[in-house]
Amino acid sequence: MQPSKTSIIDPVIYFVNTSTGADFWNWDFGDLQTSLIANPLSHIYGDTGTYLVRLITANQYTCIDTVYQTIIIEPNFVFYIPEAFSPNGDLKNDTFSGKGLFIKEYEMMIFDRWGNLIFKTIDVNQPWDGKANKGSSTAEVDIYVYSFKITDIKNDIHFYRGTVTLLR
Repeated sequence: MQPSKTSIIDPVIYFVNTSTGADFWNWDFGDLQTSLIANPLSHIYGDTGTYLVRLITANQYTCIDTVYQTIIIEPNFVFYIPEAFSPNGDLKNDTFSGKGLFIKEYEMMIFDRWGNLIFKTIDVNQPWDGKANKGSSTAEVDIYVYSFKITDIKNDIHFYRGTVTLLR
């Protein structure tokens, strides 16, 4: 079985049956999926986790053999940051935030052109709505600097810095 560990981004495992003299094969892929063919070639896992794959083989004399292999499908951190947003109340792109998978900790800061911090959040569900000074004023149409500090579920830290355009 190759590979025995992969990520959810490419959850395909390739199988090679090395048994000899068998005329019966029973594959259990550990995710409620099975196969009765000698060489199922590959299997796609639909979720992260640890799976115990079992192959039972038998020949015409009812000689039975069983092998096991552990397969690990790991989560994979991904993160996307848009380039612009338009907080004009039309319910389309009214807020700005980064979006991702397998995020453990999240920090987003927004700065104006002079380097002043105008918005900060540690809640992935609290996007910037285009307001400044703790929501007391509306930010102008301009380019703003963002800074993200993300800790993924493997405790790896990712930093992202760039600009976002506020449109009205």
